[in-house]
Amino acid sequence: MNPFVVLDLPECTSLNNEEVKVRFQELSRTHHPDQQSNGSDDSKQFAEINQAYQALSTAGGRLKALLQSRYGNAFELKGTLPEGLLDLFTIVGSTLQSADGFLAKKSKATTMLAEALLAPKLLTTQQALGKAMHTVNERLDEAESKLPALEASLDLQEASALCREFLYLEKWQGQIQARFHELI
Repeated sequence: MNPFVVLDLPECTSLNNEEVKVRFQELSRTHHPDQQSNGSDDSKQFAEINQAYQALSTAGGRLKALLQSRYGNAFELKGTLPEGLLDLFTIVGSTLQSADGFLAKKSKATTMLAEALLAPKLLTTQQALGKAMHTVNERLDEAESKLPALEASLDLQEASALCREFLYLEKWQGQIQARFHELI
């Protein structure tokens, strides 16, 4: 399944998240199983629309879909990590581990006094997550700035490396966001 074809969007990475979301919403309204009487055909089409949206909802996902469409089986996500990504992984990993430790303590705090005693650590945990998120977002912005030039050449090796970078960064961004929500 080519998600660009399913959502009737041009095969490019320059689409923004809002364009993809608007198209998804239009098709979802039209093909939602509750709107039709055909039953399973609509359910299958609706599921395909959802799957296509998930694939194209991020810059990394759009790049991956484009590479899969253009190169098929020649495209692989395997390879070395882009420069500096391992250092960032260390920062994000230790920050998430620290947040998980705090969340474990927080879950055991059964009184208001126990929760109050955790307040300073809550603040430092939030700050550490915020700093990690800022670093990940900066790196994502850098990666996005490379897309226009890359799309013109679409060099498989260079594009694969950038795709791996996007997918790691977007995963870490989601993990950090999840910890923020758990802290609330």
